[in-house]
Amino acid sequence: MAIFWTMHQVHHSSEFFNYSVPFRLPHLHDFVHFGLFYAPLALLGVPVRVAFIHKQLNLIYQFWTHSDLVPKLPWPIELIFNTPSHHRVHHARQARYLDKNYGAVFIVWDRLFGTFCEEDDADAPSYGITVPQRSLNVLTYQVAGSIELFEKFKSMDGWRNKVQCLIKGPGWEPGSPWTGFIDKVPVPDPQDKPVFKELSTFWEAFLFADLIMMYLVFIMFLCRFDQIPHSSFYLLIIVLYYQAHCAAKTLEGDVAAAGLQALKFVGLSFLVPFGRSIFSKVSALEYMMLNIAELLGFSMFLSLGLFIVMNYNAKRKLQ
Repeated sequence: MAIFWTMHQVHHSSEFFNYSVPFRLPHLHDFVHFGLFYAPLALLGVPVRVAFIHKQLNLIYQFWTHSDLVPKLPWPIELIFNTPSHHRVHHARQARYLDKNYGAVFIVWDRLFGTFCEEDDADAPSYGITVPQRSLNVLTYQVAGSIELFEKFKSMDGWRNKVQCLIKGPGWEPGSPWTGFIDKVPVPDPQDKPVFKELSTFWEAFLFADLIMMYLVFIMFLCRFDQIPHSSFYLLIIVLYYQAHCAAKTLEGDVAAAGLQALKFVGLSFLVPFGRSIFSKVSALEYMMLNIAELLGFSMFLSLGLFIVMNYNAKRKLQ
C-alpha cells in the first residue's frame, strides 16, 4: 500500500547495505507497527510480556540480515530462515527483485505464497528505491515519500482513483495492475553512484568525533529521562537534527558545510552552562562522559576554525 510505503521507504532508501540500515526508520514506525501488529495481539489476549519478548527477538534476528558481506549459508538454513542473501533481494531495486522475500525470520512463508526470489550472483542487487533521493538530509528522507504521494493524489481524476493511489502499490496508475507496470520500473545504472563525496582525512575524523560527542550527550539525556524537563528533550531533538543536517552537508561535499559546522559549535557553546546545570549531580561515569563530550566539542571547534583559516589562506595564495 502506497500510504504505508511512504514511511517504509525510509528504511529502503539507503544505497548501501550494512548494519546502519536497521536504524534507518521513519519517525512513525513504532506507532504504526504497534497499531497494526501488537495492539490486535493485546486485544486477542496475548500477554504483554510475550509480545515484548517476541518483538525484541524479532528485531535482533532481523539486524544481522542487513549485510552484503555474509555469503549464502548452507542450504538447510537458506531453505527455512531469512538470511542476508534473501534480505539483499528484498532491499534491491531491480524489477525482478521488487516485492520479494518479505519474511523477517522465516523465508518459508515467501516460498509458500509465491513471493520468494533467489539472489542471482550474475545480477547483484542494487540497493535503494527505484528513484533514488539525491540527498542525505534526514528530513528529506522522512517526508519526501509523503510529499510525492500527496502530489500524485492531487493529480488523480476522481475520488475512486485518488483512493486507489493510496491503498494500491506505489507504482500503480489508472489501468495498471495493483503494483503498477513492471516494465516501467527504472533500470539501475551501474555508473550511478550515491551522493557521498570523497572526504579528506580531516573531515572523516571530524565526523567520527562529532558522532561520538553527540552520542554521549544523547545517552546521558536518555539515562536521566525522568529527571529532565521535557523542554530540554525538545531542545536536544533540535540540536540532533541540526547535527544530522551538518553531517549530511559535509558528506555531500557542500561548500557551506564548514560554516554550518562552525555555527553549530557556537550555538553549543551557549548550551554548555545549561547542560552543566542539568547534570549538576551525576555519577562518576556520567561526569566522565560529560567531560569527554565537552573536550571533543572544544577540540573540534578549534580544529574546525584552524581548518577554515588554512583553507582560506591557501585559496588566497592560489589567486
